[in-house]
Amino acid sequence: MRGQYNRKPGNAKKKWTQAEENYLQEAWGKTGLKSIAKHLGRSENAVIVRIQRLGLGPGLQAGERISWNQFVIALSGKNGGGYLKKRLLAAGFPVHTQIIRGQNNARYTTVDIDEFWKFAEQNKDLFDFSKMAAYAFGPEPEWATLKRKVDTERLRKGREHNDPWTPAQDAELRRLLSLYRYTYTEIAERLKRSEGAIKRRIITLDIKERPIRQPARPWTEAEEQELIRMREQGYGWDNIAAELDRTALCVRGKYERLLNPTYTKRIYRNAREGRTKHERQETCSHFIKIRGCEIGRETCRYCRHYKPLQEGEKQRSDYIGIREVKPEQIREHQAVSALAFNADWQQIGEGAGIEQ
Repeated sequence: MRGQYNRKPGNAKKKWTQAEENYLQEAWGKTGLKSIAKHLGRSENAVIVRIQRLGLGPGLQAGERISWNQFVIALSGKNGGGYLKKRLLAAGFPVHTQIIRGQNNARYTTVDIDEFWKFAEQNKDLFDFSKMAAYAFGPEPEWATLKRKVDTERLRKGREHNDPWTPAQDAELRRLLSLYRYTYTEIAERLKRSEGAIKRRIITLDIKERPIRQPARPWTEAEEQELIRMREQGYGWDNIAAELDRTALCVRGKYERLLNPTYTKRIYRNAREGRTKHERQETCSHFIKIRGCEIGRETCRYCRHYKPLQEGEKQRSDYIGIREVKPEQIREHQAVSALAFNADWQQIGEGAGIEQ
């Protein structure tokens, strides 16, 4: 008989309550059809009929999620986004897969708006808001307005990210370097590129000449705090460099040293102690980059603990990347380090009979 399949016993003419309809309106687009039917104790067909009568539309049009394509168009103003998707997924950006009934069970990659804002706040440097219209995703947090202003100003002064180099620009870069007159900042301004892009292009073209260096200037505590504050608000390296009257490469390097305060010391220690590099280090799972052998071996020669890396396994490193630690965590670490230093100094003073 018609309708005898996929029907819950005893629910053939069960009326829908207001509470059930409220749940359906809330869950549709967020929860799968099977889960909704199970929660309501009804068949999937009954749920679909009720959805149609309530005019809720396809699942992708309901709820707070949008398709990946809609997300990319709103964010960058153009289709595609393959490189952007790969970059964001590698950083842990949350996406969902949603199946839409009535469209041959098509699968869509979707983005939750609330999850996007939370992730973007913690990873501002991964996004460019210069082409994203205000309120494109509904209500915005306060920091988004400043982020859009910063990105728009950076785009006005320079070029888009990953803009290809032309032969004329390569020739101009070689000419400027051959004069031994310009710094990274000056060359970047002339070619409308970032300092990092200039540095990478010099390496790619295997140019021997280098920009002149600016006089070294020690960092003050106030400058360090300003660097952390501006980075926390989403400012780019160029913006921070202009504010602190330093180069963008200098600013980025300082930020990395704040994340890895012992990194440079280890590099100099290895050179000072004449520690040689052995070819087996690159393939041993016990060897940690920068730190050294976790077993404590000084050399890999004749080592009985050699354990080759498995297929697909990468060698570990104790170096902390820029996106692995947030600015507020650096500030907390500095506060703890300062307390520990003061405590140690107080003990030294007491032991020497010095009055505080």
